[in-house]
Amino acid sequence: MNNRLKTLAAGVLLAGALGASNQAQAFNIDTFDNGEFTLNYPTFAIGATQNTTATSAIGGNRTLALESKTGNQSIAISADAFDSNALSVANGPGVSSVTSVTWNNNGAGLGGIDLTDGGASTALLLSILTIDQGNLDLVFSVTDTSDNVATKALNGLDVGLQSFNFNTFANYGNTNFSLVKSIKLSILAGAASDLTLDLIETNKEITVPEPAGLALLGLGLAGFSAFRKKKSA
Repeated sequence: MNNRLKTLAAGVLLAGALGASNQAQAFNIDTFDNGEFTLNYPTFAIGATQNTTATSAIGGNRTLALESKTGNQSIAISADAFDSNALSVANGPGVSSVTSVTWNNNGAGLGGIDLTDGGASTALLLSILTIDQGNLDLVFSVTDTSDNVATKALNGLDVGLQSFNFNTFANYGNTNFSLVKSIKLSILAGAASDLTLDLIETNKEITVPEPAGLALLGLGLAGFSAFRKKKSA
């Protein structure tokens, strides 16, 4: 498999990055602490959706969709499965797919929530645990109460904390991030590619240094449980 990157995100555990992350947190879009589901194709058909109640998700639930698929092998998407407290997507060796997760209170909308928290938050923050780098892209869509849509395509992502300013979203100037109705994450996954997301939240933009070397991976394995604030005490 080309460009396979399968490792825990040691960069996530850098103390300075974590300090910046925790200081300005406004909204957890999803920590994937609960609302467990595990869905597999062909059991879960193309075009099908499933809504799952989840108190760890903004709006109190999340909606999963399998939007498209090529190839005959299976795919699986899960959240909070086997106490992993993460969102994962796994494609079979002959499969490409587009799956999505939408946060819109099961179609009722988020009530015009202010993602900027009055200006305290300026960015979207992801914690990526594993990713097949170069073979898997993400697209975020934010829809306001006037149905304006701002999008952000994320390519070439790596493990660790990833931060993206709201003002880098396409159509940001015409979309009111202070009156948000819906948030959607589309996952464009190539053949035999996997993704694990630990956390999606709003925050101040932060800069995360690149991992210094393989030694940090060992530190990451040792300290990972301490980082995951989502775990119950």
